[in-house]
Amino acid sequence: ENNFNKSLSLDEISSKFAMSTSYFCRFFKNSTHLSFIEYLNGLRVSKACYLLKNTNKKITDIAFDCGFGTITQFGRIFKSFTGTSPLKYRKNEK
Repeated sequence: ENNFNKSLSLDEISSKFAMSTSYFCRFFKNSTHLSFIEYLNGLRVSKACYLLKNTNKKITDIAFDCGFGTITQFGRIFKSFTGTSPLKYRKNEK
């Protein structure tokens, strides 16, 4: 959770726990009922929602601060979690 904004790969994370990537994925899914990517994206979107509501930072800056690689990826994933775009979310929450 402390590294949600960093570029994380399954290989790096599974090796930190001395697990194969496939075993880590199964273990994580059994423990959280979410895939690692779903969990990570949920953390990122949650932080983005907080920043959209409570700061005046540019949406692009928020996307990168939350670990998204591109603004397009941010918009797509944000909308899949919230049902709305980051801009509309900000307007509705302020």
